[in-house]
Amino acid sequence: MPQPGCAWWHIVLTGRNTWLPGDRRGFRNKHHRIHSSGDYKHPPPADEHIGLRIHNQRQAGEEKTFPPALQSAMGQAMLATIQRAKWACLALAVSHSHAHFCSNATKHTPPPNGQWGV
Repeated sequence: MPQPGCAWWHIVLTGRNTWLPGDRRGFRNKHHRIHSSGDYKHPPPADEHIGLRIHNQRQAGEEKTFPPALQSAMGQAMLATIQRAKWACLALAVSHSHAHFCSNATKHTPPPNGQWGV
């Protein structure tokens, strides 16, 4: 469990083009220069940022998601990498479009060899 003074990080890995600027579920871009009025729990109006959404959908290309048959293996590989880095892992989940975990990765360094699950 978290200890006083320990920083925990929520780290999210997404499939390519699965949550673009202008997304109907809400979005925020880098440094919050542009963001929607809602979020995935309380979506913004359907027509908010529609031009941005259409532009990004045209430019982005096909979504790349995580096949169900690989999700368990992805989670196991991520956990093994987290453990090799000697980080604690409070939670880890993998879905079709993203994976996320909560860790106390206290060092500002990438995982061992800079690779996930390898």
